[in-house]
Amino acid sequence: MVKTLLKCADLQTLPVGIASVLAGAAAAAVNGNFEWLTVSVCLLFIVCFQITANIVHRYSVVLQHSGEHVEEYIQYSQREMQFPLKKVLHEGIGVMGMLTIIFSLIIFQMGMGQWWMFLVAVVTVLALYLNSFGVYPLSKTPMNYVLTFLFFGPVAVVSVTYLQARYHAVDALTWHDLGPGVFCGIVAGVFAGNSVLVYNALNIEKDRHFGKHTLATIFGLKGTQLFLTLASVLAVGAAAFGSVLFMKSIWWIPTLIVAGGAGVNVWVARRLGASSLEDYPRLTAWINWTSLAIQLVFVIIFLACGAPDTRGIDYL
Repeated sequence: MVKTLLKCADLQTLPVGIASVLAGAAAAAVNGNFEWLTVSVCLLFIVCFQITANIVHRYSVVLQHSGEHVEEYIQYSQREMQFPLKKVLHEGIGVMGMLTIIFSLIIFQMGMGQWWMFLVAVVTVLALYLNSFGVYPLSKTPMNYVLTFLFFGPVAVVSVTYLQARYHAVDALTWHDLGPGVFCGIVAGVFAGNSVLVYNALNIEKDRHFGKHTLATIFGLKGTQLFLTLASVLAVGAAAFGSVLFMKSIWWIPTLIVAGGAGVNVWVARRLGASSLEDYPRLTAWINWTSLAIQLVFVIIFLACGAPDTRGIDYL
């Protein structure tokens, strides 16, 4: 039963969520707002939330018979057949969902009960539901890419940045405090979206057969490769522009780092034409772990080079 849940949890996707939190940590560090405790709790939350979301998706597939054969995907063993797959997934959602709620309440308390946090939580849950359930789940449409970009990009990153800045920012939270989170969020969001797009690209024919309309089925293989390349260029542009605004003296360092990550994404895009579905874990791992590595390096660099915003302080 545990092995089944671990397979359905898609643990190989966790670097995407972890990278989002690290991006928020790096963005806060630019202005000296980094907070270890907040980042730690956010990491625990994102891991629990992402595992819950992955299991929910598998559960929806089992209920809807939407063409993804979960039993084959997880290689359901004879020993585990005594536990109906639907029941196993349902219990997994209950356990991980409860942990997610606990950490979300802790974060809500850290944020001093701000209304915007409740709004983000409601929208996130609604997006999770619409992405997996309903008459036509959004995971079967181009919105899957959009939601991935937004929630693992700007939404998650700016939220983590805000939670830390509340404790340290001298002035009211402004573009100066949250701006770095926007640009770090774009980079994290692009890489997260690209990871989803790679999976869709390797499932084009199968998805078309089952009536899915993902970006990959709309663009085709060549179009998807071009889209991945252009999205990677966008990430580099966002990194360069954000670095010029907020890290003037060393703007070229974050830009070169993201350019290296974009190069990995472009390489993966070129590999799609000669790859099959069996190559999905390896190809997405390149994107996911590259994104995590970039954000981790950002945290280190920005902690070393960022400086607290001291405007308005009267030194005696």
